[in-house]
Amino acid sequence: RGWAATAARTGIFLQAVGMAAEVAADAQMCAFKSVPGNRTRRCDRGLWAVSTQPNYAGEVIFWVGNFLGGLGGLDFLRTVSVIGLAGILAVLRFAAGSKAARQADRYGDDAEAVEFWRTHGMFGPNISHIFRRRKMEDPYGWE
Repeated sequence: RGWAATAARTGIFLQAVGMAAEVAADAQMCAFKSVPGNRTRRCDRGLWAVSTQPNYAGEVIFWVGNFLGGLGGLDFLRTVSVIGLAGILAVLRFAAGSKAARQADRYGDDAEAVEFWRTHGMFGPNISHIFRRRKMEDPYGWE
């Protein structure tokens, strides 16, 4: 079952990447907020410079890895991996919305933060915004 071994290896790799992203994002936020004057500012360093919620993105990547790792296993493992992925996606969907509302309350007066949230998502820049921006700035690609 070559595909099962490949899925398991890919799953383990994604779990490691997801866990590393979560740890790095939390460490970067902690370091940023520990600097005097940054306590009330939005973190815009490291992973936080490209993602609205890199720790949540790491969590999703981890559980996608768990899902892939469980695909080649016993029926029970497949079931657990599907339930785990569906569960974390549901939890994070609501948690991300709640966190976005808290961030809007906290940093809503910061025009740079508002623009960042408009143009970026959990996994980085919004693709639709990139294409829309290019179309508005140079619709024919002449520059």
